[in-house]
Amino acid sequence: MNKIFLAALAGTAMIAVAGCSSTSGNNSSGDQGTGGGGSQGGEPSGPSGGDGEYTFGGTTAQLRDGSVTTVADTTGDYTEDDNGNISVSFTSGPYDGQSLSFSEVGSTADLDGQTATLEAFLGSDNDASTSGALYISVDGESGEGNGDFIALYSGDTISDLPQEGTGTYRGDYFGEAQNGATGGLVSGSSEIAVDFQSGAVSGDFSGLTIYDGDDAIGAMDDVGFAGTLDKNSAAYVADSVTIGGDAAGEGSIVKGSLFGGGASSTAGSVAAFDNADNPTKATIGVFQANRAD
Repeated sequence: MNKIFLAALAGTAMIAVAGCSSTSGNNSSGDQGTGGGGSQGGEPSGPSGGDGEYTFGGTTAQLRDGSVTTVADTTGDYTEDDNGNISVSFTSGPYDGQSLSFSEVGSTADLDGQTATLEAFLGSDNDASTSGALYISVDGESGEGNGDFIALYSGDTISDLPQEGTGTYRGDYFGEAQNGATGGLVSGSSEIAVDFQSGAVSGDFSGLTIYDGDDAIGAMDDVGFAGTLDKNSAAYVADSVTIGGDAAGEGSIVKGSLFGGGASSTAGSVAAFDNADNPTKATIGVFQANRAD
């Protein structure tokens, strides 16, 4: 996989949990970064490596005063032009009926009177990948420790979904994380296993490194999940979510879909925390992976 892994690592709001305050960097909005172990960033590209129109699914998580206030489904459409400009229109969730647009990763847009930043795009810079994911942070309405985090994913319509055998998907994870007093943007690896006959889906997001700017400052525990594939829609939702092997708190969710011919890739969103009222471990993000077998 020849991925694009884009992030303005220093120019983002951080998750604030367990009494830790939210902070923001001061990089210029157009700066491109190298996302924690990822390859050098470039211009955004769509799931198929070119311009197009896509329907997305995803999750919006809202944090207020050190607690997870809302975790909501979010759907809509996004379009991308030949120059890599991305426009997002929400059709459900907290921002239903609103739109925003970005010229590049790290750029900002107004969303309901707040500043939304396109933090990252996971996908491919050629036609090898049939899916992609966007990660957007939104400044809080007031005070430190407040913010919305939007994890969106989409891809090419699936065709020829296998009815037997298994598939392993390997790729990337990107988002925000807090582990005790350490918080910031986080990147790592994703591995998803699908049993096409039974519909069982399981996954693990590992090697999760937390960054302050370009500096690695800590690690987030692995996040795992198990769920079931809907063979009609090729979508899956976790029946269980774990953090460091322990059951995640109520409201934690992992969901995604298979995309492309023969289910060639997958992408999805994650919201996982140990305790919604006073989380000490939390991550919100997106994953994208291509079939490896």
